[in-house]
Amino acid sequence: MRILSACFFAIIFSFSQISAEEISFDFLNPFKKPLWSLGYIPETKDSTKTILYLSDAPNSAWFYLGAFYAFENYGVKIDSIVGNSVGLWIASLWKSGWALDDIQRLLRENDISKQLSLSESTKNPWEHFKVPLSKESWAPSLQMRLAFSVDSNISVNTLPLTPDSIYLANLRFRFRVEESLFRKNFPKNITGVNCEGHYLNGSDAVIKTMPFAENISGTGCVLPLPLESKPNEFPIILSAWPKRISTKQNSESYREYLYYERELSFLNSSILTIRPHFLPENSPENWMQSGFSEVEKNLSAFASIQKLKPYETSSKSIAPWFRVMPVVDSVPSEIQPHLLSFWNYQDSGFSLVNNFISDVSQSPVYDSLKIQMHKNGTLQIEAKSPFVLDLQAGGFGSSVFGPFLFGDFRIRYVNQFEYELGSNIFYGLQGFGVTPEFKLLRLLEGSFDFGIRYNYRNLKPLNSFINDIEHSQQIKEEWQNDVSFILDYHLNKYNYFSLQALVGKREYLLNEYISKKRISVRPISPELSFIHNAGQQNPWFAKNGSFVKTTLGLESVGAVFGEGETVPIFWKLNGNASLAYSPYSFLTFGLGALAGANIYQEDGETYPPSFGFLGIDNTIRQEINATPFASNWYSPEYRSHHYLATNARLGLHLGNFSAWLFASYIHDFEENELLLLDNSRLALEPVLRYAYRSLEISIGMTRQVNFDSASDLSDFSDYRYFIQVGNFCF
Repeated sequence: MRILSACFFAIIFSFSQISAEEISFDFLNPFKKPLWSLGYIPETKDSTKTILYLSDAPNSAWFYLGAFYAFENYGVKIDSIVGNSVGLWIASLWKSGWALDDIQRLLRENDISKQLSLSESTKNPWEHFKVPLSKESWAPSLQMRLAFSVDSNISVNTLPLTPDSIYLANLRFRFRVEESLFRKNFPKNITGVNCEGHYLNGSDAVIKTMPFAENISGTGCVLPLPLESKPNEFPIILSAWPKRISTKQNSESYREYLYYERELSFLNSSILTIRPHFLPENSPENWMQSGFSEVEKNLSAFASIQKLKPYETSSKSIAPWFRVMPVVDSVPSEIQPHLLSFWNYQDSGFSLVNNFISDVSQSPVYDSLKIQMHKNGTLQIEAKSPFVLDLQAGGFGSSVFGPFLFGDFRIRYVNQFEYELGSNIFYGLQGFGVTPEFKLLRLLEGSFDFGIRYNYRNLKPLNSFINDIEHSQQIKEEWQNDVSFILDYHLNKYNYFSLQALVGKREYLLNEYISKKRISVRPISPELSFIHNAGQQNPWFAKNGSFVKTTLGLESVGAVFGEGETVPIFWKLNGNASLAYSPYSFLTFGLGALAGANIYQEDGETYPPSFGFLGIDNTIRQEINATPFASNWYSPEYRSHHYLATNARLGLHLGNFSAWLFASYIHDFEENELLLLDNSRLALEPVLRYAYRSLEISIGMTRQVNFDSASDLSDFSDYRYFIQVGNFCF
């Protein structure tokens, strides 16, 4: 009897602790909500668990971010999250302690924002143009790159000439996702759903459902939905799919919308669904505002199941606790040193990995690259380096030299170092040439390059061009027979020193009234150059970036001056700097400055002595590169022992076409009595140009006048007209 009495009083005491609100009963809907759960724990605002289900939809990243801002602002507590793809990734960062402002900055980074692009990218009109034009700005040529692999059989594959930008963007995007996930301990209340509908936990769940190329089955294939609703759970579906969508959407998006609409329709009565009513204006700001506003509209539903209290601002650092380190143990040992030479430890943060991916992808000796980050910060790298053969064939020419046929082959191979053996050859009615060379590249952790080059050429410009030059200064034909030794030391990606030594033999044929026999000269020229090149493949036509080259050298010329053979030695100094800037895609401005001096002090002479032939004297004078095309041969007005020049350029662009205007001021310090112009001169050169990969066609006119007679530039009858195909330099 005492036991029964004790139980009775315990039951009465329990009911006395329950408020009237908690024991209220809905007679119209008696099964709307059970009084308590199976564990007999009363259902209160503190015991109800909110479960957020994230569907995959276009622009969901920004919509979810706006919703998360609202959750924090109004104090909506989210106990656990179920989802996939980008939504699950952002939610994982949020629940692991990332501040929402930091997540937004991450999403706006270039390599990530492109993957979350809100608009369709502009299609390249040349994407179906299958002719394999070389990517190099050189002689117009068709190029084929072959990779040879030797296993049990010899296999030959064609390699692309340019890196797959989509694949590389995916590679960078994957690293950014992995790196962001591994900065913090992965939250336990995050669940992923893969395409087969299986539930997964941990960071692998996020990675396996992200839109990476290796996730072949796709992402977001299954809409994460609650299988069954438990009494103490409050399911919330957050979806960027609007309640109404325009039928003008593309068919694929519209079918996906109908699928989500069908799946959500039967849940609207029992589960809170937060969706935009209409598609907002297509921008990150508008999508975030939409997510924030849709949560605001449902605050009463959240207030009914939990106490709303704004989040406290987190001050926890999101700096990674590890340093990214490369691991190449899956790569053959003979290419490991070469591959690691692309890893620049002077870089920091994401730029280190980004530069590594870019540099390796641009190297022709690698046909694949894979990276995978581990939770301890190591980056597993896989790459293949086959035997590569590059073949090029095509042509080039100009109104100075006429047309030429062109060919080039390069054999590349990696074994501790990168080996390159190749040659170019050209032939035309006005000359021919062959230039074999051997290179050892990326020596000593990628800092040094060494090369040997032999050059044999015969050049004879068109008579129509030669006749414009005073006959005493004409060089009608030249034979070059040179050997060059080259050693480059790379300070970083943009700066390097180059030490070159040329040992040559030159023969010249002058105007027959001056000499009917060949004049022989034997130059020896060591020189040291510093080159800075930031984004300018062709400094004349660069749209952005800077270029600087300074050279200090000696030249010893063996030649006959009057009686007997003499070897004058003189110093050579020159410098060239240019800067290009494009405030708009269709407009480019550029500035440049250049100077040069040949210093010779012997027998009271200031400049190197004369050969006795005025035309050959011009060959040891330095070339004044005031404009792109005016000084492409031994033009007397563009040759001097001592000069200073500045130039400016303006470019207007429309697709692959552009119109350029080059203007230059030249001051010649040498008192050359043979020149018809004064020491201070102006040069003007308008050019129309078409450029696509290695195909370049330039048409223009050029003229030089005295500085005091600048108005003469308006007289077009005295301009020299030219056309040039390709950018091959003799």
